[in-house]
Amino acid sequence: FCSLGFAGYCEWRLPTHLELKTILLAQYVCGINPCIDAIFGPIAETRYWTSTLWWYLDVPSWYVSFADGVVTADVLNTTSLAARAVRGGRN
Repeated sequence: FCSLGFAGYCEWRLPTHLELKTILLAQYVCGINPCIDAIFGPIAETRYWTSTLWWYLDVPSWYVSFADGVVTADVLNTTSLAARAVRGGRN
């Protein structure tokens, strides 16, 4: 039972790096900031954590930069980044 949801929903989660990458305007540097369509609302030009695990650390370490479209990993998982939640099943 979920009594404290956001926007009336409780099944929020971090997207995978592949899911988050799908909303970028281009796979690589796209030339505008932020690097996503305005349909997604106001968004900071920063890096966002994903739920994708680094293969040997077993911790979420991949992030997507909405400033330039770069998708990369922070092996040490020590960087303080933003999060963008999604709903629904994993792709």
